[in-house]
Amino acid sequence: MNLPLNLQTDELMLPAPRLAAAGSLQTALAQRRSTRNFLADPLSIDELSALLWAAVGVNRTGPQRRTAPSAHNWQEIDVYAVLPEATWRYAAATHRLALVKTGDLRAL
Repeated sequence: MNLPLNLQTDELMLPAPRLAAAGSLQTALAQRRSTRNFLADPLSIDELSALLWAAVGVNRTGPQRRTAPSAHNWQEIDVYAVLPEATWRYAAATHRLALVKTGDLRAL
């Protein structure tokens, strides 16, 4: 992935997620597939941004209303991006990545 990385800082601002036009629930379910085959091509920063937002991003105003529900709104889900350059924790409230560790940990 060609991220605008500056490993001298401990935070990476992500671009706003680009949300596709809404479709029907039936269409989404009909097109849903599971796969175990992955492309060798890295995700773009825009794709990573959208993926992280879809996983646990803030999707409405209020006390941290997220895309993924949690019991009593405790927000106990942490999402990490393990990239060739470093490992990052997604901070949903600010839509940023917080540096956890530099180096390639993908094999772990």
